[in-house]
Amino acid sequence: MGTENRRHTRARVKWPVVILTPNGLVDGKTENLSLGGAFIRLSEEPHANYNLPIIITTKGRFISCTAQVVWSDTRSPADQGKASGIGVRFTKMMLNDREFLHGEISSHF
Repeated sequence: MGTENRRHTRARVKWPVVILTPNGLVDGKTENLSLGGAFIRLSEEPHANYNLPIIITTKGRFISCTAQVVWSDTRSPADQGKASGIGVRFTKMMLNDREFLHGEISSHF
């Protein structure tokens, strides 16, 4: 098994997410999250390699950020009905939201 070279510690959290794509809104849920990015399960793949507006919801708070898709798992036709997943890197986030995330992530360790 390979080693991971992540800059930020990831917390396993399942928070609701909405992503704005050129085709409309896509609902999802985080699987894990760090200050640098997240793995998100989606109801459908966003088909985009550019920065996407994302809203993460937790504890009555809406965290608005922009993220770049850095990888995605592709599904074959036989996998219909299963959620897609994407790995994103956060490219823009307000400082107070970043500080909130830091506290939430730290509380999981």
